Amino acid sequence: MNATFMNYFIKTKCGLEKYDLLKSRKGVYAKIRFYWFVLFASIRDLGHKKRI
Repeated sequence: MNATFMNYFIKTKCGLEKYDLLKSRKGVYAKIRFYWFVLFASIRDLGHKKRI
């Protein structure tokens, strides 16, 4: 996982795996889905401690 910056915002292992999967996809809809995921995963994990 090369999402070191995102480790601060997305803290669950499954969330970081999904981040890597969505980041690797190409296309307009894939980019929209990726940014949608990052936004809501970051909001959801704001108050959580890192669980890795």
